[in-house]
Amino acid sequence: MRDGCRCDGWWRSAVTPMAEGGGKPVPVGYPILQTLGEDRDMQQLTKGGNTTVPTGLVRPAVRFGAGVADVSAYVLDGSGKVRGDADMIFFNQPATPDGAIALSGADFTIDLARVASHVERIAICATPEQGTVADLRRIDIEAPGVVGFSQDTAGMAEAAIIIGEFYRRNGEWKFRAVAQGFNGGLAPLSRHFGIEVADEGAPAPASSPAPAPVDLRKQRIVNLEKRDPKLVSLAKAAAVSLEKKSLGGTTAKVVLVLDISGSMYTRYHRGEIDRLVQRVLGLGLNMDDDGSIEVYAFGSRSHRVGIADIDNYKTFVPDMLRKHDFEGGTKYGATIKMIREDFSTQADFGRVPIYVMFVTDGDTMDRSETEKQIRAASSEGIFWQFMGIGGSESGGFKFLEKLDDLSRRKVDNCDFFSVSDPDADSDAELYDKLMKEYPGWLKAAAKAGILR
Repeated sequence: MRDGCRCDGWWRSAVTPMAEGGGKPVPVGYPILQTLGEDRDMQQLTKGGNTTVPTGLVRPAVRFGAGVADVSAYVLDGSGKVRGDADMIFFNQPATPDGAIALSGADFTIDLARVASHVERIAICATPEQGTVADLRRIDIEAPGVVGFSQDTAGMAEAAIIIGEFYRRNGEWKFRAVAQGFNGGLAPLSRHFGIEVADEGAPAPASSPAPAPVDLRKQRIVNLEKRDPKLVSLAKAAAVSLEKKSLGGTTAKVVLVLDISGSMYTRYHRGEIDRLVQRVLGLGLNMDDDGSIEVYAFGSRSHRVGIADIDNYKTFVPDMLRKHDFEGGTKYGATIKMIREDFSTQADFGRVPIYVMFVTDGDTMDRSETEKQIRAASSEGIFWQFMGIGGSESGGFKFLEKLDDLSRRKVDNCDFFSVSDPDADSDAELYDKLMKEYPGWLKAAAKAGILR
């Protein structure tokens, strides 16, 4: 699970304008590194050290030597636990309700005079987006004019770190340099402090409703804001469509099936399928716990292509076509069978819904097999959304129209619509179409005992 606030390494951050007369750009973080410890009024600590800090406004900022990390803070009572989800400060929840503690990027503003009386500690933490704490090379935290602490992280194999903490002692506020590694990443770290983190693999309890847990998936979209605004825009449009159907926060595995028959060549060449992959990934960022989509391709044969995610989606289609060339013929049924077999072996099959978007520009050569597979799949936790490209007025999608109303199924497990081309609908229109019948299937599948 890769979620949380983002803070780039020093030399990966934005740069200041070049000085007049030329010279190399200077990383934004550089002045802090130069002055760290040079303020005579500021206490520079080593690991395990502590010092008294004034009970007023402090602005601790966290920086890293390299890499990207998630920054968070936990507001703890005497038991060392939070009192509720509001006591976790991170990118998607950047302030306490009273505003005494706030986060912007990786910079905190903490008014110690306003912190609630029950609070005894404020733990400041970081979680690398990839790799371990060692990959950050060094962690610096500095509250200018108050306290600073630097820690070399070489050799630290943990997936998270408690950097330091502000704590009360005999009516005074102090800061302790902790630098304690923590195994497991952001979700286990949050649980350690008492946060109930959404666990998509666990069935819902039958007891009375409890406060909604923090959904760490939502952080993923917020984290992309600067890195990939276009993808964020798609994810937000998908979120609106999900909310319209009361599906916000729900989980499903998202699968995209792409037609690579020869008649699709021009659509790939014009970039239409690249853009479609991006739009479906926007849906996956909201629905799939991993924020990715699984892609299959078919022509006369069926292919498992792989995972498309925020790191590879821009080159995913060209990479796919280098491995799987265009084919003559089209067979839906064989690919549907492959997907059913692949997912039926997974431990959460029947508990986590699977949403399949099946894209084609023509009829299939294996109609009877396709009908057989869709009927058999009607007893499984898989919803099949067919999208025809080219318009059904040509008569090319009569079979898909029939499939949409296929008889002898346990529940109606598929839907169909057609478009003149993949770019014909706006993002909002496309997502609304993708969500037209899926909510009804979820209810029917649950009622029939297909989803448990």
